[in-house]
Amino acid sequence: MEMRFDEPRFETVSLNTFEPTECSPKISDPEFQGIVIDVPKKVTFEKTPDATFPQPLMNIPICGYYRLHAAILPQVDNALKAMRLVAVNLTTQKEYSGYLMEPHLKISAGEEAAAVSRDEEIEDVLVGGYFNSDISEIVDLPGEVGVYEMFVEFRERNPQKIRKSNVVSIEFAKK
Repeated sequence: MEMRFDEPRFETVSLNTFEPTECSPKISDPEFQGIVIDVPKKVTFEKTPDATFPQPLMNIPICGYYRLHAAILPQVDNALKAMRLVAVNLTTQKEYSGYLMEPHLKISAGEEAAAVSRDEEIEDVLVGGYFNSDISEIVDLPGEVGVYEMFVEFRERNPQKIRKSNVVSIEFAKK
């Protein structure tokens, strides 16, 4: 089975990379803080004679950019480990989710105390970056025809605070 994206710019994305690409969200506001994502609007499956449907999805890019205050980051070695992709099938309302990178949030009480004391030092520090991930490596979508809404959640150090990216839609269709 072959897949086609409605926007050719997604065909050339190098997945699992961390630099800007043609698909990266464009941020013009120097004061921007948050997370923005982009995905192909439509993915069409072209059935080959030996293919069955539904098919496992592979190599579907999600491109994003984030800029956040360092003081709100949970204790992980990479901010992407605190970001969770959520995909909701609009017909069934079934939710699929997974972290952009596998988290390992195990820290000691002493490390947490040290992190709190350094907050004043990094209060005005922003961290940010690009990501180009493969949706199929993050969430286990069923490979069925349908429309999904997707967004990224970021859980701050205070677990009661969650930031959310923009919401994008992706349609899976078969030809």
